[in-house]
Amino acid sequence: MEGTTWRVDLVSADGKLCTQATVGGKPAGSGCEPPVSKEIPVNIALDGLDPNVLLIYGAADSSVARLVARSASGTSQAVDITAHRGKAFFAYALKPGTAGDLMAFDSGGQQVFSAADKIREFETPAG
Repeated sequence: MEGTTWRVDLVSADGKLCTQATVGGKPAGSGCEPPVSKEIPVNIALDGLDPNVLLIYGAADSSVARLVARSASGTSQAVDITAHRGKAFFAYALKPGTAGDLMAFDSGGQQVFSAADKIREFETPAG
């Protein structure tokens, strides 16, 4: 995300592996060891505490070979997956209102997860 500094760190809290998001040098959101499995291959968090940045981060099951982020305009890009202590983590940032989907694919190329509904619910104000 150009012009704004952000990061998502892996930290240990009470014996659990957790994520801590930071935007512009200020703490944003955090979460600990989201459950993942072949039935729920990706668990995501959406963080919009900074009005200029939407962070999407979380964990992926070992059955996930590839993550792809699709923007609301239809462009796609690969999302890096980082392994740590037998778990796989990812994070990316974009401007609020521009996210479309985060899709996960297994090693055979089959789509196994879509976050489109969760992203739409998060980005659409209630009311």
